[in-house]
Amino acid sequence: MPDTLYLDHNASTPVRAEVVEAMARALRDFGANPSSAHSAGQRVRAAIERAREQTAALVNARPDEVVFVSGGTEGDHLAIVGSAWAQRARGQHVAFAAIEHHAVHGAADVLERLGWHHSTLPSDANGSFNPNPSTSASTLSVTTSASTPTGNYTLTGASGRSDLRSDDGTETKADVSITASRSALVKFLTTHSPREPHTEGIEITGTASAVRKFLNLADSALVAARIASTALHNDPDVFSLDIDGNDYYVAQALFDAGLRPKILVVEYNSVFGPERSATIEYSENFDFTSAHPTQLYYGVSIAGWRACLSKRGYRFVTVERNGVNAFFVDAALFEADFLDGLKGLAFAENHYQLMKFRVPSEEQFSLISSMRFVPI
Repeated sequence: MPDTLYLDHNASTPVRAEVVEAMARALRDFGANPSSAHSAGQRVRAAIERAREQTAALVNARPDEVVFVSGGTEGDHLAIVGSAWAQRARGQHVAFAAIEHHAVHGAADVLERLGWHHSTLPSDANGSFNPNPSTSASTLSVTTSASTPTGNYTLTGASGRSDLRSDDGTETKADVSITASRSALVKFLTTHSPREPHTEGIEITGTASAVRKFLNLADSALVAARIASTALHNDPDVFSLDIDGNDYYVAQALFDAGLRPKILVVEYNSVFGPERSATIEYSENFDFTSAHPTQLYYGVSIAGWRACLSKRGYRFVTVERNGVNAFFVDAALFEADFLDGLKGLAFAENHYQLMKFRVPSEEQFSLISSMRFVPI
């Protein structure tokens, strides 16, 4: 048995044997200059372009949108400094989250020396943040798609793209260097379904009231109908739901509106524990930050999701180790032997809530046990 047991795979994972083999083969066989016109150089160029296509497929981009760099720091500087400089005619202000990697702060320092100004967006205990008023006047907004210290991640945009632009023209750059490994699970599931992939994903994130405000609607059923009608397909490859509140009711409305994703990613609230099948009472203007002083009263239990979704023909796959998201698949679209071979994690305590309250879920639940719940 080794003297040291390495557990920090969320930050960096030891290289797999097949990766070592591929790298060794490239170093051994691809020594020519890919810019050379001779056959040896063109063979290297072909290998690079093949890798570019594979990378683009992983993040749902075009190959010509993929630029290889030496690492995350260079990528951050290229995206942030380059984008800000390209848009300097619009203004010289950038905004980024306080918990960003120091490479992002370094890029901001470079821009400061070039005459830009920046705002820092405060984050909450879960590593999430909301844009403040100064962001609307920003040329560029920067956010991390996945955080290795917290394990928090968000797949950005309806098609998984990391390049977004708001109505006022503010461009958002997301560091997705970690998200690629997380989304690999979704990629793995997608490639094991016989159905033709749509290469489309949909995500809803934020509070329920914020989602309704974004869609200019007041009713969850109308929100669901709007989302279902504007999606490219009513059966997208991936659908992710995380609104820290009426998730159960929105999900039911979405199904009733005709949306049926191949892979469904939902947030569960571990405060309910692994066995309690319940959700919160529906409230049109629910906000978990004010619903209870502990901010533990929100969402759905993992048992509740399993009961609800099994009736819809979905099969549970796993939860993530940070105790936030659960993955389900439409069982009719996957081979039974494949699904039977998956060994997922049935339940995990929410890492952020565990760190905050320092007690397990059952004791956390006692803090909100007087609230009203709906059995599922």
